[in-house]
Amino acid sequence: GQIMGVEAMLRWRDGDRDLVPMRDAIAAAEASGLVTKLISALLNRALRNCSEFRQRAGLDLRVAINFPARTLLEPELPELVERALRTWSLRPGRLMLEIGDVSSIQEHAQARAAVLRLHEIGVKLSIDDARAPLSSLFLLATLPFHELKIDLSIVPDWAVQTRAEGVLRSLIELVHALKLDVVAISVADEAAAARLVELGCNFMQADFKGPPVDAEGFVARFSG
Repeated sequence: GQIMGVEAMLRWRDGDRDLVPMRDAIAAAEASGLVTKLISALLNRALRNCSEFRQRAGLDLRVAINFPARTLLEPELPELVERALRTWSLRPGRLMLEIGDVSSIQEHAQARAAVLRLHEIGVKLSIDDARAPLSSLFLLATLPFHELKIDLSIVPDWAVQTRAEGVLRSLIELVHALKLDVVAISVADEAAAARLVELGCNFMQADFKGPPVDAEGFVARFSG
């Protein structure tokens, strides 16, 4: 029931249109030659917020940032991470980089090298890929990831399906056997959260606790 961390989420509204998905925002930055600046801006904004939460609200939290796997192909990524950590005087372990589209990591030696370098820095690494193929799970054994995120929205009624819950239990046990943590996202209600605790889930992102908020709203809500 304790707050252990936050996830920084990129939100870009293009005029009167709906919010632009992060994947499309990064693709636009790549097409414009601005992806390095965008990554740096995301890192610094998130780590600044994390530092403010500690100073203003007394919350020593980790902060997670979700990046597509192709971001690992940016040669400056490890340097940008180190620079941002120094700027905001945060321990590397306070930063969790969540990687999507993980199957592409297997195709690029440069991406694998970036994962290893980020691990050396001390940054935590998470697989956040709801539709990762089975082959991608072997990355948990061969590369230094620290957690696996499981999106429960894929099977919204898992709690009343015995076989679906059995799959979830087995997956949690597998991840724990590899000495990794499990993060469940799209947790529907208190009953689901309680059941996930019984199944051994380490962390949850509970949608029913409230909608995403900006940094000011977070401090107002959770500071002492």
